Amino acid sequence: MIKEKRKNKQTILENVFVKYTICFGLISLFIAFLFLRFKKGFLWQSDGFHQHLLNLSYFRSLLIDFFTTGKFQTFTWHIGGGIDTFANLAYFILGDFLTIFSVFFPEDKLYLLYYILVFARIYLVGLSFICYCKYKKMNDYGTLIGALMYAFCGYCLFAGFRHPYFTNSIAVFPLLMIGIEKIVNENKKAFYVFAIALATFCNFYFAYSFFIIIGIYAIFLTISKYRQDGFKKIMQKILTIIFYSLLGILLTAVVLLPTAYLYLTSSRVGFKVYPYPPNYYRSILPSLITLSSTYWRIFTVSGIILITLPYFLKHHKEDKPKFYLFLVLLIPLLISQVGSIFMGFSFPNNRWSFVVAFFLAYMTTFFFNREKPLDQKDKKFIIFFNIIYFAIIFISGYGMSRNMLFTIIIGIIFLSMIFNYSTNQDRNKFLKKILVVVIISIIYFTYSVFGVENLNYSNEFVNFNAVNYLYKTNKERTEDLNKALNYVAKQEDNDFYRLFINGIDLVNLPLTSNYNYNSLPFYFSIFPKEIWQISDDIKSSQQHVTKAFNQLDNRTKITTLLGNKYYISDENFIPPYGYELLKGYRGESKIYVNEYALPFVMFYDK
Repeated sequence: MIKEKRKNKQTILENVFVKYTICFGLISLFIAFLFLRFKKGFLWQSDGFHQHLLNLSYFRSLLIDFFTTGKFQTFTWHIGGGIDTFANLAYFILGDFLTIFSVFFPEDKLYLLYYILVFARIYLVGLSFICYCKYKKMNDYGTLIGALMYAFCGYCLFAGFRHPYFTNSIAVFPLLMIGIEKIVNENKKAFYVFAIALATFCNFYFAYSFFIIIGIYAIFLTISKYRQDGFKKIMQKILTIIFYSLLGILLTAVVLLPTAYLYLTSSRVGFKVYPYPPNYYRSILPSLITLSSTYWRIFTVSGIILITLPYFLKHHKEDKPKFYLFLVLLIPLLISQVGSIFMGFSFPNNRWSFVVAFFLAYMTTFFFNREKPLDQKDKKFIIFFNIIYFAIIFISGYGMSRNMLFTIIIGIIFLSMIFNYSTNQDRNKFLKKILVVVIISIIYFTYSVFGVENLNYSNEFVNFNAVNYLYKTNKERTEDLNKALNYVAKQEDNDFYRLFINGIDLVNLPLTSNYNYNSLPFYFSIFPKEIWQISDDIKSSQQHVTKAFNQLDNRTKITTLLGNKYYISDENFIPPYGYELLKGYRGESKIYVNEYALPFVMFYDK
């Protein structure tokens, strides 16, 4: 009985999903330690603090209303002069199934769920990669190494903490790869339709890039599979893929159509695209092994790629479709106009670049799926590749960083281990040693990103327990903000009105259930270009690509026309013209009321 229990326990621990969970947990604990060492949470002080957590709070209140009343509000007057929240939530959060857990957390503890979900999403990234490798029948250790490389690639570490909802699409991509291979190789359509629908539902913005990438891959895969059957068979297969792609997209039309319309009519589309600057090209090759976030071209992985990438290039005939797609993906990274097309004809910020990290991780899994040691030709090609690679880097004038030096050392260790491997060695022990070095390289990379020695990225995040305090005090600018807002609410003012707060940077604050007032400022990544046009027409100095309204320079004419009635400010601020002190309030702030306040709708005869 005891022997059977030990055997069952050993069998469980040998499962690749269990191994991944353990390795993921160790690396995640180290990342958490780096943040907590500086008393930081996992909420980025820019978009995370100003958008993502406030959107989660608002979505939580909508979910609670839906579960209790059966109604889901799709429009709010609270920000931006009135905003279609459904389209914006679909862009940010609606397709994120993990956010449903928000209903189980009280408002003041919601930031803890946000912290948990940062790691939960990254965990799913590696999990989906394992599913793809399982589908491809790769060996467990190669799969595990690739999964850790993908989950903790530079993109996941950079974007996963900055914009956690990006991570959902990173996790979906391997499922799309399973789906397209199933429909091409096995004529099984159901999973492909599911994957297309899931990608579209999660985020239209990323799904658009995926459709281009998967479409190109489908062409290469179909030609490779059915070349002998002739052109007619290839076209039939491609038309079948197009049909089921449209079916998957249409299943999510309720989310896709309003989001796509908002995006296509936003201020982000249709501007001139300029070439990438010279420094961008200088950092392309180093970005394989060092973190470079220029134009969101981020695909840093473990230094083992210095061996596995050249091996894959030499043996590309074993998987031609991926090789050709990999080459095609270099085009938008090299030509900004093509990069713009990949991003929906907007700024070529290459936010799809984690796809490159996926293929780099897969190349590593591909390398370790072979049984035989490297032959002399392979070894010579790998050495030649690295000589050329580093020669180009140094000739281009790219400096030697501590992280690059460490990666080179790790690469040499990998080189020594792999070159000295022979059939006499225990293969599992050899792969375990490789795994340990990969984990060490990932841990060092996370330290170089979040630690004090290099980028110290963690400094850009809000203090762990300070979130609620900063919201309540307008980032320590208005100590009595809640008191002042409640005082205005008790004025028994039944008219529709808006309220401004001087110096407020938290323009999405009215979305939370703790605050209930209407205001013009807002902070969303996409919004109707007509809002931008208003700000541009009056030449507002506060207009911004994500904050077009802001407070319109506090100009009485335009803000009064748009319904602003109350103004909260500190003692040292001179209120805009036409505002008089509201009597009776006793607090640190001053509350002013607009003497010329207008009703919700005005008609002019001249």
